[in-house]
Amino acid sequence: MGDDVALLILAELRAVNARLDRLDQAGFAVPPAHRLVSAIGEHTNGLPFTVRELIRHGEQAEPALLGAIEGACGRVSARGLGKKLAKLAAAPIAGYRVESMSEERTGRVWKVEKLLV
Repeated sequence: MGDDVALLILAELRAVNARLDRLDQAGFAVPPAHRLVSAIGEHTNGLPFTVRELIRHGEQAEPALLGAIEGACGRVSARGLGKKLAKLAAAPIAGYRVESMSEERTGRVWKVEKLLV
């Protein structure tokens, strides 16, 4: 019985992700949090990062990433992005999961991993 429920949940998650992809491709609004998590996930490929490192790299090479940060946070700031990631942590969003790894001297270390659905 448990395996059947898990398979039903996975099928529903796949359907929701497919619908979101179709809406995004059609030009309909995707929630800013979804766009942010997707952009970070695609950019980091599951590698750990601090928000300062992510913003610095966005300023140098990834303007689309900065646009996603600004759209979700209102402006590009390490503090705002850190607070937003803390709110999004542990919940599945747009096929990804935001995870707080550790606290270091340079800031909190985050990881955005693609869910295997």
